[in-house]
Amino acid sequence: MTRSDAVFLVAHEPSGVVTAFALTYLAQEPEPWLESLHVVSESRGSGVGTLLMRTMASRVRARGYNSMRLGVVAGNAAASRFYERLGGEMVGLEPASWAPGVWHELYRWPDLTALAG
Repeated sequence: MTRSDAVFLVAHEPSGVVTAFALTYLAQEPEPWLESLHVVSESRGSGVGTLLMRTMASRVRARGYNSMRLGVVAGNAAASRFYERLGGEMVGLEPASWAPGVWHELYRWPDLTALAG
């Protein structure tokens, strides 16, 4: 990663096999944007996604920010439940920039303190 405004986290097994990753852009307006959180299907439900979210919140706070937002493809109920369980609040809808006709449900953490632990 060459962007100084990016935080990129990777979770892996002791063998080195990647199980998940997360990417946040800090300089997005109006606040840091969690661009991606992906957990391989075999690792879902293991807690690795929660660990990545908590670690990301901690890293974002360490860089001087206290809020974060993200977009979930509208209709992805499992992802929506996951972020709500972690304290994210659905604050609106917006069209996704990467595909015509696709909408994002916007989730926001106005204060990352609890998520960061």
